Amino acid sequence: MQKTRFLHFLDEFGKRFAALLLGLFFLTAYACGERNETDFSSSGLPTGQIDPSATIDPSVASDDLEATIRLLVKNDLREKGDNQAMRQCIANYVSTFQMYYPNVSVQIRYVDEMNRELKEDADVFLLTAEDSTRYMADEKYDGTGYARQFLDLSDYYDRFHTERDQLLLPAMKLGQVGGSQQWVPFQYDRAVIYADKSVFEEAGAEIPSADWTYEDFTRLVSQLTFVGEDGRYTGLYLAYHQAFVWKLFVRGAGGDWFDSEQNQIVLTEGKTYEGFRMMFSMLESGTARGKDFNQNGSAASESAMAIAFACQPERDGVYQESLERMEANPAKNTETLMEEGNLVMLPLPVFPAGEVGISNTAFCKGFAVSIDSGQKEAAAAFALFSLTLPGQQILNQYFGGIPVNRRAFSLDFWKKGLLAGSNADTVLIRIDADERDDFLEAFESARYLYDGVLRTRTLFASLLYRDYATVQKRRPESYRPTLETLERQLNATIRDYT
Repeated sequence: MQKTRFLHFLDEFGKRFAALLLGLFFLTAYACGERNETDFSSSGLPTGQIDPSATIDPSVASDDLEATIRLLVKNDLREKGDNQAMRQCIANYVSTFQMYYPNVSVQIRYVDEMNRELKEDADVFLLTAEDSTRYMADEKYDGTGYARQFLDLSDYYDRFHTERDQLLLPAMKLGQVGGSQQWVPFQYDRAVIYADKSVFEEAGAEIPSADWTYEDFTRLVSQLTFVGEDGRYTGLYLAYHQAFVWKLFVRGAGGDWFDSEQNQIVLTEGKTYEGFRMMFSMLESGTARGKDFNQNGSAASESAMAIAFACQPERDGVYQESLERMEANPAKNTETLMEEGNLVMLPLPVFPAGEVGISNTAFCKGFAVSIDSGQKEAAAAFALFSLTLPGQQILNQYFGGIPVNRRAFSLDFWKKGLLAGSNADTVLIRIDADERDDFLEAFESARYLYDGVLRTRTLFASLLYRDYATVQKRRPESYRPTLETLERQLNATIRDYT
């Protein structure tokens, strides 16, 4: 009996002890996890590796600046993201930076999401042009509840010998608000046309030259709309509800969707309306295919071309389509077409009003510095180093894209993937004509810059796609009522946020 009680005691003690150990384990794990989310530490992070070919730039002078700065980076949460590779790339960047600034220490923290209020979270932030609008504001709001959270980095150009004349202006404009440079990009992406060469061959059409015009473009779209051996083809996949697409047509017709003098959006008058008419005429004639838009059987067709972003062709506005439908769009099928030798990149044509281009704000990444940083000078040095040739080359190892420093255009480090070979030359054609693909210009002086931009983008996408695509019986210019509704709601948004 005594033995039985003793064994029972051991059994109960063992359970309680195990529970205690388990509780301590979870508490420790929680504490460690919390520390990793809140503390800046090099523990567990990769050691930087210096690429000798990326460290020789006589334009970058060594500096005896001394400080410790904190860098905040958002994890790459994409399906294809590789956080270990990204962290190695950033570690390499830090090590290369420290060759020129040996007395500046960098502490790095990785998070899944950045807070709405960033100013005290770190000294330097790595984020996209799109995300940076959350924290930027016109300097006129300094000292108010709507103040910017980022420093004007242009104040440090002379201090750190920034080559302003070598920087790609459309990329730099993505970080400008009210005349100040609150974010600097280290890579860039823009709209091009991706084409399936096999469809050209079946239609007997020639690949156009780089100097092709809008008239050449429309003729080719018609020529590539035909019934072939394997079914029907349209000349173009047209994501008409995506801002980067319709803005090309509006600007290409000589229109301006935002009247800055009247502080209102105009979609149904003049050259702006003509641009929409040019775009929608392709959909309504059946020579272009758009999601859920069916004209003359276009919804079931394969497209020969697509207006897409060079580095992110999948961002063309096709959602929840079958694999077969996505593969019928060259922008969604770039990897397979490239393997088959059938992928062709074309520059955007010269429109009636001249050269036009569009930036991809969701892709372009860069650095910003907290306006409340206690190490502003060192933080600015770290951010602006990304514009130098060494900085460009190191960061391109993971982030890719088009360089922002024009001196890098002739180098080979960025000519890979979709930008390999002749595509590297094509993607630069008429690049200085680019403008941003969002709606910041309508809200640049607004109290809620990001909120206005986000709501405007949502209205365009939802009304053009949700409402216009569902119209069953189409008369000529059946898109006009949708544009009129958009005009009213968008101008109400501007009044709400400015």
